[in-house]
Amino acid sequence: MKLRRLFFLLFLFGDGCIQPLNIELYSQQVSIVVDGMITDQPGPYLVKLFKTKPLDSQLEGPDWIKGAAVTLFDDAGNMEDLTEYLPGNYQTSPTGMVGVIGRSYFIKIVTSGQSVYESLPEVLMPVADIEDLSFEFILSEDPLKSDHLKTKNGFKLFVKTAVPRKNNGIRWRVTGMYEVKTAPETKTTTRGGAAGSIIIVPDPPPCSGWSYNPRLGLVQGSKLCSCCNCWITEFNDKPLLADTKFNKEGDFFKMNVGFIPASKRTFFNKYFIEVEQFSISKNTSDFWDKLRQQQQTGSDLFQVPPPKTVGNIKSVTPGATPVLGLFSASSVKKKSMFIDKTSIPYQLPEIDVIPESCLQLSKYSSNVKPLFW
Repeated sequence: MKLRRLFFLLFLFGDGCIQPLNIELYSQQVSIVVDGMITDQPGPYLVKLFKTKPLDSQLEGPDWIKGAAVTLFDDAGNMEDLTEYLPGNYQTSPTGMVGVIGRSYFIKIVTSGQSVYESLPEVLMPVADIEDLSFEFILSEDPLKSDHLKTKNGFKLFVKTAVPRKNNGIRWRVTGMYEVKTAPETKTTTRGGAAGSIIIVPDPPPCSGWSYNPRLGLVQGSKLCSCCNCWITEFNDKPLLADTKFNKEGDFFKMNVGFIPASKRTFFNKYFIEVEQFSISKNTSDFWDKLRQQQQTGSDLFQVPPPKTVGNIKSVTPGATPVLGLFSASSVKKKSMFIDKTSIPYQLPEIDVIPESCLQLSKYSSNVKPLFW
């Protein structure tokens, strides 16, 4: 039977952060993917529904499943219908159900074609506090020989927390943010000149506050630049799971959760780190661990022929489209800090001139200064 490379997108590390996962599936077995979670933090909680699609179509974005009915249940008899606020994105009310430690939760999905899917009940288990969030500077190359852009020098991040109880795993999600400054008024383009020549002329975007006049040259307008300073958000790019076989210190263990390059862009000003610590069940931990192993080895997570269900979602309707993914329940603890550029043990050069709108540097770039900055 002919095989076709398909993939699905897991929203692994935060809303809007998409991580592709390659899978070998039979050509006719397009699958539904479910990604959702409830926590003991205030809602709303999100469930995303989409379909696998060929790798050559990944730039088109997810194939969202619209018009489904998604309902959240707990073991105390409570239930809440989710609202589709964007195609394929379903959420609870901000004043709706809140996860409670010790209760179990599951979701029921009814597609527009009347196929029914349910997640297995997940108990929302407690998680320990993050005792400490720290960093260590790693000097791996001579700063005098570095371009300070693709540098190997930087900060290793560590969390210290209590060793998890039996059958109670831990996952971490790390979010970073840094400020960057660009010079969009220096952007240029090429145009045809006399006798077929090519000339370079200024091409500042309107957000720079500048414009180009062939007679007057660059002209500064009355509006200030709105795309010179941006704050770029970054996420960890692989599952981070507790492994108590390493770095154990009595009743605690120390876990490396990331590395921040000490570049002249990431440390134009300072770097913000937030670490979220999630409790996870053994089933959820096994799923994330398989995903982590697949990313480390470059192998396929799902062997051929693929299982009917991967994750904790099952099909209730006979003959329904296969389903993949998770709906999990987690307690969450958070800790954050800033790392100042003065923590780098040498002088960084000034940021390079970037002739572009800062909004173009990343899809997670914003010109709105965070309230905590």
